[in-house]
Amino acid sequence: MADGTGYSNTVRAGAFLVTAVVAALVVILTLSKSAVFTSKTNYIVRFGMDDGVAGLEVGSEVRVSGLKVGRVTEIEQDFGNDRINVHVQVRADIRVREGAAVIRTQPLLGNYSWLNFSNLGTGKELGEGGTIDALPSGGLLATIVGPQNAGNANKMFENLVAFTGSLDDFARVQYPKRVVPILENADATVASLRKDYDAWRGDVTSGLQSASSAMKKLDTTMDDAKVAVKDAREVVAHFRETNLKQVDAILDDAQRGADKFANAMENLDTELTARIPDVRTMMSDLRQGAAQVKLATMEVRRSPWKLLYRPTGDELARENLYESARAFAIASSDMRVAGETLQATLRDMPERFSSDPKFRDALKDQVVKSMERYEAAQRQLFDVLKADFKDGEAPGTQDAAPGQVTLPAKDVPAAGH
Repeated sequence: MADGTGYSNTVRAGAFLVTAVVAALVVILTLSKSAVFTSKTNYIVRFGMDDGVAGLEVGSEVRVSGLKVGRVTEIEQDFGNDRINVHVQVRADIRVREGAAVIRTQPLLGNYSWLNFSNLGTGKELGEGGTIDALPSGGLLATIVGPQNAGNANKMFENLVAFTGSLDDFARVQYPKRVVPILENADATVASLRKDYDAWRGDVTSGLQSASSAMKKLDTTMDDAKVAVKDAREVVAHFRETNLKQVDAILDDAQRGADKFANAMENLDTELTARIPDVRTMMSDLRQGAAQVKLATMEVRRSPWKLLYRPTGDELARENLYESARAFAIASSDMRVAGETLQATLRDMPERFSSDPKFRDALKDQVVKSMERYEAAQRQLFDVLKADFKDGEAPGTQDAAPGQVTLPAKDVPAAGH
């Protein structure tokens, strides 16, 4: 019984010891939040010597937005390059990229610090041993206002230092050079005013008396002005009651006269539109006569001997050809003038052409008649040429009286404008 009991106690003691060791290991691993079988990645965080690594030591925490993800494994001095390299080890699942922002943070109380990543960057992923430049920590200021605002607070202090420097420059340089001379000039000016005041006082008193006298005269003038304004009001009232009525009557008469004039101009325009064909006919006749006189004058100047010469039959045939050619030239000119008239009308008076049927019909009749005269003259010329080439003699010479030129059957007047 005794041997069995001793063996049982030994087993119990061994089991309790093993269980305690296992439990202690579990507690240690849990408290240290370390995973033995979790891989890690090493990086190097570079600090400038002006910022330093105060409070950091091997084993200091590495955090991402406040969460612990690793620790400091080594602090390397690189004073030759004015920096300190801090080797850190973080979990492999934390992927640090180029542009990551890391800052040294320390509490309000205590002399220890930790590294905190405010962002992991957006560039190329850093591999094993990648280098990251730390941001200025800002000391306790970063702890109070937060890492993001520490840079702005540093700029504020830099601006404050620059402002105090400008104040010092103003007090030492600008004030003696600029402000002191201005104050001295002001003192001299005040002293000069005090000295000259006695001389000015009599003039000022006289000026004030003159101003008082002028004010009295101004009061008298204002009374006269009131009387003048009263008279002007009476004149204006008379003008409103009497003269305005007369002006209204004159304007009414002028309006009626303008209406009559407009009616007369409209009637005149209608009459002229109706008489345009007659005017064009007259102008056509005048133009045709002028052309005939011009051609006759040219013929006499060219061959004055024809006035005393009796032409033969062949010469009369040629004269008929010349006359047909002249008639064709006149008809061509008339058709050209009619076309130019129509073109000018469409360019300058398109609204009247589209809205006035009489005006449009008159232009149409002018163009059609000029084309008819052109066709008639063309046929006459072709007939003369055809007869000349066929029989050697133009038609109409057989019945022509001696010394008389046979004209075409239909006269071809020139087109009117």
